[in-house]
Amino acid sequence: MTVKVKICGLNTSAALKAAIEYGADWVGFVFFSRSPRYVSPQQAAALWQEAALRCEDSSQHGMRALPKIVGLFVGASWQEIDSARSFLPIDIVQYYGKVDYVRAIQKQLSLPVWHSCGISTVDDLPLETPANGLVVEAKTQKEDPLPGGMGHSFDWSLTAQWQAPVPWLLAGGLTAKNVQTALKQSMARAVDVSSGVETAPGKKEPALIRDFIMAAKKGLPPPA
Repeated sequence: MTVKVKICGLNTSAALKAAIEYGADWVGFVFFSRSPRYVSPQQAAALWQEAALRCEDSSQHGMRALPKIVGLFVGASWQEIDSARSFLPIDIVQYYGKVDYVRAIQKQLSLPVWHSCGISTVDDLPLETPANGLVVEAKTQKEDPLPGGMGHSFDWSLTAQWQAPVPWLLAGGLTAKNVQTALKQSMARAVDVSSGVETAPGKKEPALIRDFIMAAKKGLPPPA
């Protein structure tokens, strides 16, 4: 089984470098100011340009190709997303907001859109969607300060028999130690991690990024 990995909420050169070097398929930048992982489009562009130059300089040593860029937005208009894209070559929009607005983003920007899908029961799993992909995570609770899974996991077996209408990523509560269990129980083929590779909210640890990608892609246990 080939597993794809997204590392989300990157905000330092060291973390981005680790994600690229260890084979992340997607890297995510959070453009939501209330998040501890927030970066401005200008900051994300600077990080990306540095990473691209480093990869170009290291290409003779076999460094892998750059991953796709995912821009995470919460309730943003397509104009706001387009403004961010003027700084950074966003490949995919990850959108938290009304599903009806997905089509507007697709139409105006000609970009694929992943929509968040919070679940707590099998009935929450959509059988159709206008989105190009889904990020499946725990449903946001009333006490949660921000949208999204907030690092919580859910019953991974809920997705095992799901006939998903589009490709999807499993998110929420994943770490290097539990990702193989999550993959086996959920039958996911792609995973999305943020807090699971941090030492504190918004503080990515390159070694944890390495361990997570290795564990997800190869089934290797993280180093002791």
